[in-house]
Amino acid sequence: MNPDQVLSRIDELEQRINALRKQEAAPEPGEVASPAGAASEAAGLQTELDGLWDLRRRQDAARTAGKEQPGDVRKPGTVGDYLQ
Repeated sequence: MNPDQVLSRIDELEQRINALRKQEAAPEPGEVASPAGAASEAAGLQTELDGLWDLRRRQDAARTAGKEQPGDVRKPGTVGDYLQ
C-alpha cells in the first residue's frame, strides 16, 4: 500500500467511525438503536485504523532514513492502541 492509499483509507475509516458514533448517540427517527453492533463495528474499524497509522509512521520513518518503505500493515496484536 503506498502512502497515498494509506491516507485515503485512513480518511474512509475515520468517516465511518464518526458516523457510527453519531448513530450510537442519536439514531435517525424510526431507526432501532443498536449500540452493541455499532460499538463492535467501530472497534474493528479502530483496530484497522491503528494498523494504518502505524504503517504510515513506518513509511515516513523509512523515507526519512532513505530506506525502502514498508507496504504491509502489521498484525493487530503488534500494534498498540494509539491515542490520536
